[in-house]
Amino acid sequence: FEFGVDYADSVTSISAQTKKMLHELIFALNGYPGSIFVEKEGTFSVTKGLPFMHPSETLILDRLCALGYHVKYLRTFVSTHRSLIASGAQGDQRPVRRGLYLHAVCSGLQKVLYEYADELLVLEKEVLEAHEISLMRFQERLEKYHLLFLKLYDLVAEIESSQVHGCNILQSLHRSCTTALPVGKASMSLLLQAGYGVLCQQISSWVLYGILRDPYQEFFVEALGGDPSLTEPNTSSSCLEAPLASMQDFRLKSNLLLPEQLSQSFASKVLFAGSAVRVFGQSGERPVYTAEQEAEFLKRLQKISESEEIDLFQLETFVEDVRSAAAAHLWKLFVEEGRLPSQLRLLRDAFLLGRGELFLHFSQVAEHILCQVREPTTEQNTNVIFRQACSLLQSDDENLAEQFRITIGPTGSHDSSEPHLACWETIGLNYKVEPLLHVFFTPPIMSKYNRLFRLLFGLQRAQTFLQECWVLQCKVARARHLHKSDLMQGMMLLRAEMTHLLNSIQYYLQVDVIEIQLGRLLTQVME
Repeated sequence: FEFGVDYADSVTSISAQTKKMLHELIFALNGYPGSIFVEKEGTFSVTKGLPFMHPSETLILDRLCALGYHVKYLRTFVSTHRSLIASGAQGDQRPVRRGLYLHAVCSGLQKVLYEYADELLVLEKEVLEAHEISLMRFQERLEKYHLLFLKLYDLVAEIESSQVHGCNILQSLHRSCTTALPVGKASMSLLLQAGYGVLCQQISSWVLYGILRDPYQEFFVEALGGDPSLTEPNTSSSCLEAPLASMQDFRLKSNLLLPEQLSQSFASKVLFAGSAVRVFGQSGERPVYTAEQEAEFLKRLQKISESEEIDLFQLETFVEDVRSAAAAHLWKLFVEEGRLPSQLRLLRDAFLLGRGELFLHFSQVAEHILCQVREPTTEQNTNVIFRQACSLLQSDDENLAEQFRITIGPTGSHDSSEPHLACWETIGLNYKVEPLLHVFFTPPIMSKYNRLFRLLFGLQRAQTFLQECWVLQCKVARARHLHKSDLMQGMMLLRAEMTHLLNSIQYYLQVDVIEIQLGRLLTQVME
């Protein structure tokens, strides 16, 4: 505030001491203590023992100038945290955290302080114009700020003490918004609007363009591996950087930075839509969203972020519509063009032994190879047998041999004390993934399929051995007349129980697990 008026020339009906006190009060209310109003014990208060001050006035002034202490605290917070440039710790102090949400809160606080400063300006003009003005006038103009500044003080103290960061700041803002005071509600809504403005910008960049604008690690979506190129703002002429290999390259953070008012499913939908755009692109020949959809989504999100009161229902509806549009595009790509259902059935036939007779024939013919350790020609020889089995047992419209190849992993061990593995213990299948389906059948997923294949293949192999054991037992019993032998009966009973166990496991896995889960999966895909 500037005081350009010469007090000596001012004609006023109030005493010089009172006028000086009022001027210093205005300074104190603006966060600057002086000789009359001093800072002590976490507040501003009147200096004790002033001869011209009545005790009742002292109580009023103590309550008024407490506003100034809150203003000073809030202004210090704004000046400390508003900058987006990182700064290190000084001395024993903790480093100051930076972030877009903190910057937005500081901008909102600054607007509130500007409105408060306008009120002080009105009071200052009244004092300078030498009108009759009492402390009641100050109380009348500033009464509404007592509860507001107390709430803002508590909010800022919580953010500083708990190091609240990122989207979690929105949760603190929501808790502070529970007030019926009009000025308090309006000011807190202003802060909330600023915070959600940042969230809407991050959501817009991610779900519409696949760009993760998160330089301060505040968003609830993160890139696996911490690739910095995925979080920096895009500076190329294209809307999208080079597509990634899989939608699984992104995930929700374990410490989900999201206010309680937004659900886990909301975050999952945001993750899905953005990952789809990130992988399949929005600037290519076949964008995830049409130009009309993109323009509509931008307009809707801008309207949500600029509204005076954030409507979370509209925000969740927007995210659901974006997710539905992305899902419809992917469904067309995968189901109609990529023939996903037929590929899932093909994987069931191969990896999950849906064509059990084919792999039974293969294992019987290749047993002399599979029971040995791996040789340089092992994989080639097993694939010759596999192709022969396919040509014998598959129908004309099947092409298992063209899309699958037998692989034999290393059978040796780095530890010489451990025995070498047989080939059947490291056997696997190499699947030739169809175009567009690489986002589903990633190397980690195919590794899990191969683990299931080895389990089921080993189970089928054990069943075959038990059947051969039964044939051998019958031959020995007939040749040596051992049908009534206790030893032979015990061996036959043991084999029968083992066969029953393996048959039950095989039936459970193939019917109760694989077939049922495949049916559910195909139903979900087609719907």
